[in-house]
Amino acid sequence: MKAQANAGIGCILFLVSSISLLAQTIAAQSPRVPKVWDEKALAEWATPVAGLNLRPAHFTEKEYYSAPVDNVRTYPVYYPGHEPEGYWEFLQKVGPQPLIDSDKLKTDADWIAAGQRVFEELDVPNMRKWVPKLIEAIRSVEMQQQAKTPMAPDGTLFGVRWIPTAKGAALGLTNCGGCHTRYLADGRRLNGAPANVGGPRQIGRIAFFAASVLPLEGDTPGMAYYRNYSVPWIDNDGHEQLQKMELPHSVVFSALPCVTARFPAGEEVFSTLLRFRI
Repeated sequence: MKAQANAGIGCILFLVSSISLLAQTIAAQSPRVPKVWDEKALAEWATPVAGLNLRPAHFTEKEYYSAPVDNVRTYPVYYPGHEPEGYWEFLQKVGPQPLIDSDKLKTDADWIAAGQRVFEELDVPNMRKWVPKLIEAIRSVEMQQQAKTPMAPDGTLFGVRWIPTAKGAALGLTNCGGCHTRYLADGRRLNGAPANVGGPRQIGRIAFFAASVLPLEGDTPGMAYYRNYSVPWIDNDGHEQLQKMELPHSVVFSALPCVTARFPAGEEVFSTLLRFRI
């Protein structure tokens, strides 16, 4: 009996040890998702504003984590004539789908794949358009050929996405990947590098470039640019004239590789060369 009891205790200890080891293994394999917004870490993160000696304030953690999340999947806009068969009909029927499903992200590889999808497919929610004439133009072979719009190596129009919503398929802008996707000579895409393929002219009708993505109601294009580039705490800020500018004078956007737009004095625009290595 004593031997049997000892054997039973041994089995229990072995089982407990195995379960503990399994739990540790699972925990070790599960990714540690870092905290994105940390009030204490951000307290002194920003450099004080010149002339004011005050640091810009940030949202509180409560405000950040209570903000609504726009988690909507987007789809490529193919160059006219290059859509897969039935693609447009699919976009009309599929409805809004989640861009990522965080409940299914269990491993580091899952999170990396989700991050890549967000980088490549995320759009700018407040710039979605349901304008029939705009959608018709983006799908017109004649219009894109007349404008000499380049076709990306994967057969798409660069910088734009379809977003199926409850209101129908909207046309929108690629967010991260719209400025930071480069195609190599062999057609491969390189995420993170400056873009080297131009997009369709219709992009200019979707958003004000180089201006705030959140223009205030009633803002003119010039005012939107002013809010983004002004330095109102210094005397004789050269950007003051932007407030009164109207399209097309206020719209200056550089689509050249390695170049970013700068507005040092409003009327005069100097491009800054960004040197990089691939």
